Amino acid sequence: MPSTNEELFINSNALAISELTINETLRVDKKYFTQQRIRLELEDLREGWNIVSLKYFTPYQKNRTGLH
Repeated sequence: MPSTNEELFINSNALAISELTINETLRVDKKYFTQQRIRLELEDLREGWNIVSLKYFTPYQKNRTGLH
């Protein structure tokens, strides 16, 4: 697990997120998606494997942009 002073996130090209689930818990707070970043809060994560599922809106791209 990262230390508490590290920011953990997923880069995206999304314009908006309609649904975000982290380890089977739905997250609706706006803090989880800002400036095209999907934040992963330490209290939502567990050691080992974690499951992040999302539905997001983005314009169709042919330039290989998306989630990173």
